[in-house]
Amino acid sequence: MADGLKPVPNPQSIAELTALVPEPGRDGYLFFENAEHHPLEKTTAFRQTNAWWAMELAYLAYGTDRQFVMEQLQAAGLSGEVFGIDRSEPPHALVAHNANLILVAFRGTRLDQLADIVADLSFFPELTPAGLVHCGFQKALLAGGIWQSVQNRIAAVAGNQVILFAGHSLGAALATLARRSYSDPRGRPAALYTFGSPRVGDELLFCSRYPGDAYRIVNDSDVVMHVPPPPLYGHVGTPLGTDGQPLPGSRWLELEHTFAGAAAALGVFDLGKRQSRLRDYFASQSIKPLADHAPRSYASKIWNALIAVR
Repeated sequence: MADGLKPVPNPQSIAELTALVPEPGRDGYLFFENAEHHPLEKTTAFRQTNAWWAMELAYLAYGTDRQFVMEQLQAAGLSGEVFGIDRSEPPHALVAHNANLILVAFRGTRLDQLADIVADLSFFPELTPAGLVHCGFQKALLAGGIWQSVQNRIAAVAGNQVILFAGHSLGAALATLARRSYSDPRGRPAALYTFGSPRVGDELLFCSRYPGDAYRIVNDSDVVMHVPPPPLYGHVGTPLGTDGQPLPGSRWLELEHTFAGAAAALGVFDLGKRQSRLRDYFASQSIKPLADHAPRSYASKIWNALIAVR
């Protein structure tokens, strides 16, 4: 079957926006279409093909039906395992691999829950060996022993693959921390692909010393990428559009100014007020900045850009 463009969501109402909540197996999204024509590339350098695979895995990580998730991986020619899928709290992760690459993807969170997570009392940073990081994200990664199980699984995969860490939304934050902390016993190289990632660590220590081969994909006016605010928090990785092209610095500064209200919403000490203000801020946004955060929007645009250059 020939490659075809995927429709990019353009919701015009709250109901249409709500329909973009990711529910793999129930929301009609088809994973890994024509994957055999777009194989993974064994490299840590940025590739649009690998960005597509990483986003497909990040989207699939939202799945709550273990059988469905495993069927999608197998159909794409990947061996895999799911972690934490039955938990109500993060982390939830997928580890999938073939002879060339190991992909590690973390589940994100619903947009209507993200404000509370970002603004939680653990919004304040904690000092780690890697620098200052968002305490809530760090606790989420380490909860339930899931991350340790994921590390054990990666280490157990035989071969000399390249390892790609990936995630969307909260999953992007967890993937950022996971990539930074993982040390492969075989010394295999790793890269990071994030989609709609909030800021994770401080600029001086965490961001400045973050490993290379990190790619931060930005979907136009996605509001989530602008919280938590600087200077306490910064971004890691090379900022790229969904087409894989460098994001103009002027465009990023324009968006930072547009979403400066997020910083004001988080600038109070009281937890209840902080959560309420950020929820109200998200709710006050036009539909587009929220729709641009949807996994389906990222996945569709990345795919369309991939086949446009083939």
